[in-house]
Amino acid sequence: GMKGIENMSIELELVLRIALAAVLGGIIGLERELKNHSAGLRTHILVAVGSALIVIVSRFAFIDGASGLPMGDPGRIAAQVVSGIGFIGAGTIMRTQNRVKGLTTAATLWICSALGLAAGTGLYIIGISAAVLSVLVLVVLDRLQRTLSWKNFRTLTITFYTDPKLIGNVNQVFSDNNVSLRSIDMVKTDEDEVGTTSVRLHLRLPPGLTDEALSMKLSSVPGLVYSEWENHNRHTYP
Repeated sequence: GMKGIENMSIELELVLRIALAAVLGGIIGLERELKNHSAGLRTHILVAVGSALIVIVSRFAFIDGASGLPMGDPGRIAAQVVSGIGFIGAGTIMRTQNRVKGLTTAATLWICSALGLAAGTGLYIIGISAAVLSVLVLVVLDRLQRTLSWKNFRTLTITFYTDPKLIGNVNQVFSDNNVSLRSIDMVKTDEDEVGTTSVRLHLRLPPGLTDEALSMKLSSVPGLVYSEWENHNRHTYP
């Protein structure tokens, strides 16, 4: 009868809430996925859906047969979700040599749990707005951060006669001049002279140190053949 149809429409509404949670989690997960972070699309969707499901269950499963009122305390379960997700988030945080990775991902997982709670309790507009805002923050601020920090980043390829000690000497020149070495890759160049090695270095130069000046300073290192900046400013060593 009527009651059945009513229950049916409530159930359908709840399914839609879970679907919305999946979409909201997916929106944020996609941003992480595109940047190749440890927790990607699937993790975020699962966190959001799980949170929606938990809050729905806590709201609708414990209903007193006589009065039709909820017996459980949905707020308490929501609180459990919020603290529990911190635990998953902690698992995505890794400490590498001198910086912590995964903090943003931990935060995005935490947001997804909140989005799931919002969708699960039927706060659609709030959930959608929060998801959109979060993505704007992630995307726009990421751009901004890159613009700010990549100003003094340079890519330098150095070719040297193969002698492992040389990298140490090169590094010494960097540290003497406040140049920070962000990453290093081996490179295969077309014009490899026999017995030489090329490496590509991602450097951050301090303000006031030009590419040319750094190439000159590297002249003191024996065994270098040449250094070449990404803008093809090549310095050949005698």
